[in-house]
Amino acid sequence: MNIQLINFLEKEESLQVETLSWRNAPHVARYFQIQAIDLATHLQWLQKLKEIPPTTVAFFIEVNQEAVGVTYFHSIDEDTQSADWGIYLYDEATRGKGIGKEVLRLSLAYAKTTLHLQRVYLEVLSDNLVAKHLYEQVGFRLLEQKGFVLRYQKDL
Repeated sequence: MNIQLINFLEKEESLQVETLSWRNAPHVARYFQIQAIDLATHLQWLQKLKEIPPTTVAFFIEVNQEAVGVTYFHSIDEDTQSADWGIYLYDEATRGKGIGKEVLRLSLAYAKTTLHLQRVYLEVLSDNLVAKHLYEQVGFRLLEQKGFVLRYQKDL
């Protein structure tokens, strides 16, 4: 299985916009604090990808050259050398096959070598046991819990 992260800006705009339907699909949205976003919000997010220096960087997750999800860094802060990270797999058939773990490994390597970050944060819903286990397994530590949201940190 060939897993690659392809920068959003390298793909056609129609596919970038299509990811709004991926993000809002019920099987994906249930893992987010905000259940659905509108087109205007998504287009604003796509514009942020073009900022220099970037505060948001996004990638298509490709498995055997087919886009199956998205991973991204947001709130990139050069001063604190930190950012928040997120992921979702739109293609349900890809879940449970180690793709998330490999994407996380590739993302953390990118954070360290390309973005020059010293720490990465993420948030996960407390009932997402599979994700929590993965994050703790690779060294993320729980910082705080606010309601159903857990905030983790990993030093690179």
